[in-house]
Amino acid sequence: MGRPLVLLPLLLLLLQHFEDGDGSQTFAQMPLQFTHFQYNVTVHENSAAKTYVGHPVKMGIYLTNPSWELRYKIVSGDNENLFKAEEYILGDFCFLRIRTKGGNTAILNREVKDHYTLIVKAVEKNTNAEARAKVRVQVLDTNDLRPLFSPTSYSVSLPENTAIRTSIARVSATDADIGTNGEFYYSFKDRTDMFAIHPTSGVVVLTGRLDYAETRLYEMEILAVDRGMKLYGSSGISSMAKLTVHVEQANGCAPVITAVTLSPSELDKDPTYAIVTVEDCDQGPNGEIASLSIVAGDLLQQFRTVRSSPGSKEYKVKAVGAIDWDSHPFGYNLTLQAKDKGTPPQFSSVKVIRVTSPQFKAGPVKFEKDVYRAEISEFAPSNTPVVMVKVTPSYSHLKYVFKSTPGKAKFSLNHNTGLISILEPIKRQQASHFELEVTTSDRRASTRVLVKVLSANSNPPEFTQTAYKASFDENVPIGTTVLSVSAVDLTRVRTAM
Repeated sequence: MGRPLVLLPLLLLLLQHFEDGDGSQTFAQMPLQFTHFQYNVTVHENSAAKTYVGHPVKMGIYLTNPSWELRYKIVSGDNENLFKAEEYILGDFCFLRIRTKGGNTAILNREVKDHYTLIVKAVEKNTNAEARAKVRVQVLDTNDLRPLFSPTSYSVSLPENTAIRTSIARVSATDADIGTNGEFYYSFKDRTDMFAIHPTSGVVVLTGRLDYAETRLYEMEILAVDRGMKLYGSSGISSMAKLTVHVEQANGCAPVITAVTLSPSELDKDPTYAIVTVEDCDQGPNGEIASLSIVAGDLLQQFRTVRSSPGSKEYKVKAVGAIDWDSHPFGYNLTLQAKDKGTPPQFSSVKVIRVTSPQFKAGPVKFEKDVYRAEISEFAPSNTPVVMVKVTPSYSHLKYVFKSTPGKAKFSLNHNTGLISILEPIKRQQASHFELEVTTSDRRASTRVLVKVLSANSNPPEFTQTAYKASFDENVPIGTTVLSVSAVDLTRVRTAM
C-alpha cells in the first residue's frame, strides 16, 4: 500500500503539464478518494477532551483540484457522540484528523468498549462530490483500575499440629486492566512470622508452629498492590481482604472401646448381643465419635452397630436379620474399631468380642452347691430372705422352680434370681426345720435347701411352786443349806424336746 502513495504525487505532476488552452486541468474530473479505504487508529481510554487519535498512515484526500473545499463528517459508528472529525489542509493534502469531544460528552472506557468503527464522509462543497472511508478506533488501556478481592474475607481452621510449609489458603483478586496495567502482587499489611503469602499466586503458607494453648485465633489483612504505573495516587493499594485462621486443638487421643457381651433369650425379637462404649479424651470435634464399625469376623454382614441415641457414645450390637448359627454353633468373634471426628481422624485399637447363640451351652448346667444350708429366726417377718441359689453357667432363659415338697408353701422363690424368702413368720413349735428342693425350669439341675428354724427367748422362767417353808437352829454354821427352790424355762424345755 505504501508504494502507490509515493507514485501518486508524481502522477499529479505529470498531469499538470497537459493543461488545455483555457487553463483547465484534465484531472479535474477525477473523483474524491481517500488515501485508504480503512484506517486503523488508537486512543487511550479516559483521554482528555480534544485528544487526537494516533494513526500510523496519512489520513485524508489529495486536493487534485485547487478549487475543492472539503468537509469531513462522522456519519455512523459513534452512537455515544465521543468523536469529532476535522479538516487540516497542508499544501495539496486535506488531512483527516479525529479527536475526542469535550463538554459533558462521556469519556472513553476500554473496559466498557475497546473499539469503535467509524464511517467518515468527505463532501466537496462546490460539486457535492462525496467519498467515504472506514476508521477503526482501538481504545488503549490505561492503569485506571485497581485489583479487587473476591471474596473479601477468608476463614480457615487448622489443627495445632499442622506441618510447617503447609498451604492453608489461597486468596484471589482480579484487575480489569490488561497487560502490565493488570498485574499486581499480594502482601500482608502487617508483618507476621507465622504465615507467608506468595506475591503472585496468593497462596498462604504456614511458616511457624501453632500452639492452641498460646493463640487460638489469627486475624490478618492482605493487600493487593498494583504493579503498573499508578494513575491515581501513589500508594497503589487497591483493595484489602481479611484472613482469619482458627487454631484447633490437635487430635491427640484415639478412641477407646469397652464392651459387655449379653446372652439374649431365644424369644427376644430384637436381641442385643453386646453393649459397647467408646470414649475419647479429646475436646470438641476431636473427641466426638464418628462411627463404630465391625471390621472383621462378619463376612456375611449379619451384625450391625446401632447408636443408643444421637450423639451417644454407647452402641449396641444387633442382628441385621436371621443369624446363621448352624454354621457357627459356638458363635462369632466380631472385631470392632471406632473412628473419631478429628482432622485427621484417629482410629481405636481393635476390640474382639464373642457373640454366642442363645442356644449355645458352655457346659452342663449345675447349681453352685449340692446342698444349701440356712437358718431363720421364728421372729423373722414376712418376706425375709433366707438363701439364694444359683446355677452356672447362667442363661437368661432358665428359671428357678420349687419341686413339690411339703414345706414349699411356707416359702417364695424368685424365678429369675433364685432368692428364697419366707411368706410369713414360722413358729418353731410348728416345725423346727424344712427341706426344700429347687430345680431349673428345664429340669436338668436340682439342689437341696435345708432351713433350720431358730427359737426365740419368748417365755420367762417359772418356779415349780408358789411358796416355800423352812426352819433351822440358831447356832447352825454359816453356809448351811436351809432350803432348795427350783424354776423351769419353757423355751429351753421346748428346745430340748
